[in-house]
Amino acid sequence: MGVILMRTFALITCYGSVIGAPTVNLDDPLSLGQCTCDLTQAQCNVNCCCDPDCVGLTDSFSCLPEGPKSATTQYCYSKSWLHRVNPRVDLWVIADDLRGLLCVSVDNSAVQGEVFQNQAVLSSSQVDAIVQENSPLATSVAVSQDVVVRGYHAGDILKVHFALSPDQGVQVMQGVSTLENANFVEVVSPLSLPTADPYGTCAASPGQVVRFLNDVPPTSCWKRNLDLPSQCAALSPRQQVGTWMLRSQYLPEDMRCGDRCLLPTSCAVQRVAADGSVVSIASCDGNASVRESSFQQGGDGSCTCTGAVRELNYFFYFGYNDATQVVSITRVEVNYTIQDLSSPGCKPIEVQQGGSVHFLQDQSGSQQIEARSGNPGYITGLPLLVTECLSSVDGSCEQYGETRDATVPGILPGGNCMLTSSNSTVAQEVKIRFGENSMFGCTLPLTRQELASLCKGDSLPNGFAGYLNLLPIGSAVGNNVARNVARWTRIAAFGNVPLDAQDAADWVKVEERPRSEALEFSDSSASQKASNSTCTGAVVGVDLEVIYSPFGEVGNPQMKVVGAQISQRLGVLAYTLAEPTKRQGFQFTYSVRFFKTDSENLEIQVPPRPQLPLSLPPDLFYPFTIGRAGMRTLHPVAMIGLIALFNLRTQC
Repeated sequence: MGVILMRTFALITCYGSVIGAPTVNLDDPLSLGQCTCDLTQAQCNVNCCCDPDCVGLTDSFSCLPEGPKSATTQYCYSKSWLHRVNPRVDLWVIADDLRGLLCVSVDNSAVQGEVFQNQAVLSSSQVDAIVQENSPLATSVAVSQDVVVRGYHAGDILKVHFALSPDQGVQVMQGVSTLENANFVEVVSPLSLPTADPYGTCAASPGQVVRFLNDVPPTSCWKRNLDLPSQCAALSPRQQVGTWMLRSQYLPEDMRCGDRCLLPTSCAVQRVAADGSVVSIASCDGNASVRESSFQQGGDGSCTCTGAVRELNYFFYFGYNDATQVVSITRVEVNYTIQDLSSPGCKPIEVQQGGSVHFLQDQSGSQQIEARSGNPGYITGLPLLVTECLSSVDGSCEQYGETRDATVPGILPGGNCMLTSSNSTVAQEVKIRFGENSMFGCTLPLTRQELASLCKGDSLPNGFAGYLNLLPIGSAVGNNVARNVARWTRIAAFGNVPLDAQDAADWVKVEERPRSEALEFSDSSASQKASNSTCTGAVVGVDLEVIYSPFGEVGNPQMKVVGAQISQRLGVLAYTLAEPTKRQGFQFTYSVRFFKTDSENLEIQVPPRPQLPLSLPPDLFYPFTIGRAGMRTLHPVAMIGLIALFNLRTQC
């Protein structure tokens, strides 16, 4: 009678979410890490051919290994170096690791060894041939001779087309009709971003060229000694965004654009006023009506340039075209930030400019794009994933928040500490990255009197832990203590935990170790001792420890978080300046440490032994025969010997 084994998963609806099986099944360790390069849900990862979202796109890039790394190792060495290491060409010393033997091999052949056979002097034609063969220009010439119309490949330079009038003025782009106007000249050039040199100055044109599938993180540089009267027009969004069309696929260098070019959609998203204040705007003007900067000169001799470009953020959407069967760019969006510039006396000024580049795959479904920190195991350097428990019953969490990157709260852009009472929303987004031991911190400037007042508890009912946004931890934080920060209390076990994960196995609870403050300033014992201007018993930092272990195959380990704790650190705040009215910067820190724990006991997965065949071919033990018939049943003695043969094992 056969037995059917079935495994049942219970699905429970809670707060509109479905709680089911965990994201990663640890019961099948051999299945972990089959496509480790797939680090984005609903998006094709470049060079990841096992990514299901890369169907039709794999001809555009090279493929990464799909999961376990190859166990084959290749060593390259120099023959001449190897010959110099050996003392004699006729003598070798060989170690046999299998049997522990040391062998000395002597060659008594009449051959005396290999010698070099090079020409003493090269002719002029040979010199030219060798130089030309090793010249880097040979590669660039070969690339420039590509005359094939094809789909984009990873690393291809994106080209844009302009229309120039007879007086060399760049025209506002209305579409293909502008490029094909007989009165204009169609010009092609690489699309580029401003690039900073080692001193932060914007490098000379063309800057950093944009390449297909190569994202560029936000970057910026400074244009020095910029003359507003002559350069304001060049800083116009219309000049930088509204005058070109992009090639949708790869074309030969001198081919005209025709219907293979795209007009970008531009959106002004932010304006920075001359006083530094930021105003959010939402204005998608298309291309023809994109904003234009304006220059004005005041009666006091000052100059202003309003609406100049500050940042250009490019978003290129790509996909596989079934009709042409090539990879092409389907649309372009440019989100830009403008700024108002002012120069007293109309003197040359410094202007900041920057931008970013993002390549996004066209989506046919409604699946949300989510970045992963591993698939499934965490990858060192990618963000640690966290969430908070929204509701719990009897100590067990019943609803989890959305998965997000772990960040250190309460650090302002200038490095100062944010107060819990502050309404500011400009704190830095300082991410905690898996496997990277880090120390973060902020500064609180205080005079001696201000330190004494805070330490004596006059204005700190909750201590320093309730005064600075950096210091509160976990679920102990009340809304009245740190209203600007949503504290996370759970860490994702694996790097691929989805945004809406609700299974308890996907999360590791962070054990909390809060400390009670007993603040005391040294002035309180001034009658017996001299005051050394110190505040003792204060929380001065937070320590986070994360423990992880490898799972899956030994040759393809997948890192999983198995435990974590966060604690507050007590310390002393000492005022050391000679002038008590000056503000001293007091340091408060947030440390992160990762520990790897690994069992020495490894479980070897052995497949089930195949059943012993009852019938064997007659030539199995040739030249010994089993019988004259084509297939015979084994004699019992032979069967015993065969069983012994199958039971042989090799131990190492």
